[in-house]
Amino acid sequence: MGPALALCALACALQAAQAPALAPKATATLFGEGELANAAVFEFSARANELLADADAALAALRQGTVPDADRERTWNGVFDAWCDALVACGPDEWVAPDPAAFVKERAARDDAESSRRADGVEAAVARRLDELAEVERAAWRARVAPRAARELARAAR
Repeated sequence: MGPALALCALACALQAAQAPALAPKATATLFGEGELANAAVFEFSARANELLADADAALAALRQGTVPDADRERTWNGVFDAWCDALVACGPDEWVAPDPAAFVKERAARDDAESSRRADGVEAAVARRLDELAEVERAAWRARVAPRAARELARAAR
């Protein structure tokens, strides 16, 4: 142990010896946010919400089997492109709704602070959708997005 460290340890020991003993609290401290008492409002990206809502509708049609076989690949590519475009459309201080379709439909009719408290970062919203894909669908996502990602990465490296 070096001299500086020994001196620090000695000072801590002396301070601890002189400090009054801490008595345990009689009642437990409850932690929790409770009701929010402020009117915090998130800025939503209308374009990103529209893109996610359209992609969600197309994905639901794919899952339900209502998309003709001839249009399935084009529809999947549209879903993947919409997710990428939503990532680009959402600014650094903007958010997306957990249910973009409901947001797009109800936002004009109801603009209260409570509805604005529920928000997702666009990255988390897209990641959640990717997580719900089957492995073969994720492979299609990677095949579709890899060229675009490589271009963007090369552009960022300049």
